[in-house]
Amino acid sequence: MRRFVALSPPNNHEQNMIKLHRIIFFIFVGIAAALFSGCGNPRVIGHVQFDDGTPLTVGEVIFESATQQARGPIDKSGNYVMETIKKGDGVPPGNYRVYVGGAVEATGKQLLYYPGGEPIPTPTPRTYPEMRSLIDLKHTNPATSGLTCDVKGSTKFNITVSKPSADKK
Repeated sequence: MRRFVALSPPNNHEQNMIKLHRIIFFIFVGIAAALFSGCGNPRVIGHVQFDDGTPLTVGEVIFESATQQARGPIDKSGNYVMETIKKGDGVPPGNYRVYVGGAVEATGKQLLYYPGGEPIPTPTPRTYPEMRSLIDLKHTNPATSGLTCDVKGSTKFNITVSKPSADKK
């Protein structure tokens, strides 16, 4: 013989306890997911300076591998934080060739540019500022910079660059 027990609806205290248990459960699941999913790529930071110790204040540091590229804008203090897609998202582990790009300044001269090549017939030329590199050009190419960084975890990678040969005295 079966017996049926009539359940009374939960009172306010029981309803509040059920809600509290659900909230605690979802908080626990969220914390566990954050802990076990990892925190993304290792953080790579550093400082770029000249041979004399003064900071390079423009440009960007570029990490390059066969499959990945990451960039870190250089700030006014010479510091950089590497990023691949969004600001500060780090660099995937691996071995990278390193170089510096965009370390240029305007000379104050204006150069002429003819759209489409030589003027036949003469179109209206455009002007653009003449730029000069602030660093020796060997630092601007991954094949000639001589810099490599093996990223295994959070890394601090400082870089020393030299000024162009004509500026050395």
